[in-house]
Amino acid sequence: MKPRRDKTTQESCRKKTLRSLVVVCTLVVTLQPLVNMHEASAKTISYERGISRVKGFIARKQFGDAERLLSAMLRDYPGNPEILSLRGRVYLWNGKPSAAISDFNRALRRREDPSVRNELGKAETAEQISRANIFLSQGKTAEAERILISLFDARRDRYTTGLLLGKIYTNSANYGNARDLYRTLHQDYPRDHDITLLYIRSLIMAGNPERAEQEVALLPGESHPSLHLARAAVLKTRGEYAEAVESYRRALKLQDDPSVRKEMQSLETLVSLRKADAALTSGKPELAEGVLRPLYSAGISSYDAGHRLARIAVNRKDYDETLTIYRRLLNDYPSDNDTVAAYLDTLLIAGKTDAAGAYLATLPGERSPELRLRYARLLYRTGRYAEAVEEYRRLQSGATDPSVADEAAKAERTDALWRANRLDAGGKTSEAEQIWRNLYESGKERYESGVRLARLYQKRGEFDRAATTLGELCKAYPADQDLRLALIDALLAAGNLVSAERELTHLADDHSPQVSLRRGRLMYRLKRYEEAVQSFKTAGDTLEPTVRKEREAAENSLALSKALTLMRAGKLEEAKALWNELFLSGRERYESGYQLGMAYLRQRDFMRAREHFTGLSEEFPKDPGFFALAVESNLLSRDVKTASAMVRDASPERADYLRREREDLIYRVHPNYAQISGLLAGYDHGISSGRELALTISQRIDPATVVINAATVHRYDKDDAEFGAEVTFPLQNRPYYGTLGLTYSPDANFLPQTTFRGEGTYVRNGMEYSLGYTRMNFRDDGVNILVAGVLGYLAPTVTLSERLYVVPEKGTFSLLSTLHYEPTHLLRSYYSLGIGTASETNHELNATDRYFTVSNRLGVEYRPIASISGGGEIFDEFRDGLYNRYGIQLFVKYWW
Repeated sequence: MKPRRDKTTQESCRKKTLRSLVVVCTLVVTLQPLVNMHEASAKTISYERGISRVKGFIARKQFGDAERLLSAMLRDYPGNPEILSLRGRVYLWNGKPSAAISDFNRALRRREDPSVRNELGKAETAEQISRANIFLSQGKTAEAERILISLFDARRDRYTTGLLLGKIYTNSANYGNARDLYRTLHQDYPRDHDITLLYIRSLIMAGNPERAEQEVALLPGESHPSLHLARAAVLKTRGEYAEAVESYRRALKLQDDPSVRKEMQSLETLVSLRKADAALTSGKPELAEGVLRPLYSAGISSYDAGHRLARIAVNRKDYDETLTIYRRLLNDYPSDNDTVAAYLDTLLIAGKTDAAGAYLATLPGERSPELRLRYARLLYRTGRYAEAVEEYRRLQSGATDPSVADEAAKAERTDALWRANRLDAGGKTSEAEQIWRNLYESGKERYESGVRLARLYQKRGEFDRAATTLGELCKAYPADQDLRLALIDALLAAGNLVSAERELTHLADDHSPQVSLRRGRLMYRLKRYEEAVQSFKTAGDTLEPTVRKEREAAENSLALSKALTLMRAGKLEEAKALWNELFLSGRERYESGYQLGMAYLRQRDFMRAREHFTGLSEEFPKDPGFFALAVESNLLSRDVKTASAMVRDASPERADYLRREREDLIYRVHPNYAQISGLLAGYDHGISSGRELALTISQRIDPATVVINAATVHRYDKDDAEFGAEVTFPLQNRPYYGTLGLTYSPDANFLPQTTFRGEGTYVRNGMEYSLGYTRMNFRDDGVNILVAGVLGYLAPTVTLSERLYVVPEKGTFSLLSTLHYEPTHLLRSYYSLGIGTASETNHELNATDRYFTVSNRLGVEYRPIASISGGGEIFDEFRDGLYNRYGIQLFVKYWW
């Protein structure tokens, strides 16, 4: 709460205030004349001081301060010509020519002054130049050029207008006009080194480097930045960048200029790039990378250095590094088509087709031809050949690059190959073959189409055609070893071993596994097994899945070959040992088993042969040959019953094989027969002819064979009847068999009334040895006959039998040689020759006469079908001093 004032105090304050106001008023009135006198004196002093201060501002180029002071002075001295002309100059220097023109005109209206009028001309020129600059900033180059040309021709500020005109000509690439203009300026200002620099640069840009060199040669020896820059410009045109850099450095030492420093750095970068390019050209990418890497890392010419580093990385297949560089370049230059295209190319080369497709999809706007080309390549790389062909066709409509046409043609050929592959996979091999054939004959994609044609021919089994095609490819591509190996494979498959060996001679010095494998296969086919084994060993067992088996087959064939050599040399037991080792070890059971079984047959060890071939036919059921040999072995071992059952129960495949290849077995399993024969014989010396009619039945009763016969014989005008029986039986599991026989003719006149015979045969090493005894009881006496015989095989179809008959009590003998020839199961023949002595007993005189005898017999039998055969025999018998007997016998047999 404020203190309350009383009325006495308030009145006292009002009085004091009034007294103060009165004093102040009195002082003002008293001092006014003194103030007016002082202001008049100060006005005179400020004009001189003001002019002096303005000149100081101008000397210090403080035109704004000078302009403000002069404007203040004109308020005190309106229309003063000196202040107006001075302010006009300040306006002119401060870039305000319009204001300067106004002040100069006002000053001249007050007082004519030649120097002011000269300044007015400069201001008007400056104003025109200012207008020209405004037009240039607005892009109105033609209007600016007209103003500047008029000023230049009027020789008004020729220096400034010339420089501006030169800049206009240079920026518009009108280098000829720029050169002519700078030449005029150079003539007007010969000592101006900046003009000299511009003139020399214009000569270079106008395509007159020789004239520029001449001008540089005339430059004074003094050190000036522009002169050094002029020399640098000429050195750059010569490509002497290192020397040009030195000139830049000299210029910068004299006067630092950011634009010159930047130009020098660009040139230094160019020098480094040239050094890198030279290193790349000379095959030194490491040296080039050492130069480029600092430029790229420091961001100096990262574009050029980056592209070069990317190409180096691509060449060494470092695609990740390449892509990293291009990603950085794309970040710095996102719209650069060359970088985009290179990035896409790298993605495609690196096999990153998905990434390439994804990046293409991110690119905005319509694709440029370069990007469409990469898109076509992407389609090609991803196997979309038909789409790639269409894209290439659209590109070709406006493309001038021949490489695009080449790529398009390649895409079309690849699409054709792809279509052919699909047709082949779908079973339409004829259509596929036609496409491949067209490509092959056109000479385009000859390699791929030719290889596919060869494969198709090989698949069809047309190995000769495959070899022909591959041979043509080998001539076209002589350095391609894979083609030559494929050719050798085709020749081997075609059985053309001579040509295959000739092709391998081209690779005689090549001992690589692939070549050694083919050489081994050829040697195997040529039966040069030792060389084959060595070649397979050189190839190694891991080259192909079948190599080990092929090597083992060659080793086994080598052992088999050695065994055959031993057999041919008569060392059958050694050969059997080799075959037995191969067979029992399981290394090779097929061929060794066959040869072992055939050895048993050669040795006529039919029992072992039967067991052996029966086992092989079970082990190799798909081979009917072993089955046929098993049947034959049973027949030879006289187990006809088993053989017949085997033939009867044979599978369709085996039965068909027997009909085609071993029809003889079908015949031989029908060993039983009934024979009817008739014989006619003639004699000389008036002896009446003889005849004979006989019935013979042979029946197998396993393991024996029983033969019974009945005959009527007419001889010497007498008739005899005879009955007989014979049984042949083997000893079980032993190489022996025996024969027992008898005949009975009770009323015989010339035939023995009874005959008893027995014979044993031993089989060893393909030979049969026999011994026998026969007792013949005639009407008047009897004889004992000892028999010894041997039978051997001269050839598989020829046997020779030698039998010796001896009658001890008569002192007679007979040697009978019989040669049997059985070329087929349908035909058999024989010839026999007997030489010896025969005896005739004269009971009245009790004397025995002996006669030399020779007999010849030639017989043949033909069996057109398994159940019927027929044949005949002609014979001749000579008994010295008694008679000659000759005749013929015919017979027919029914077999079952």
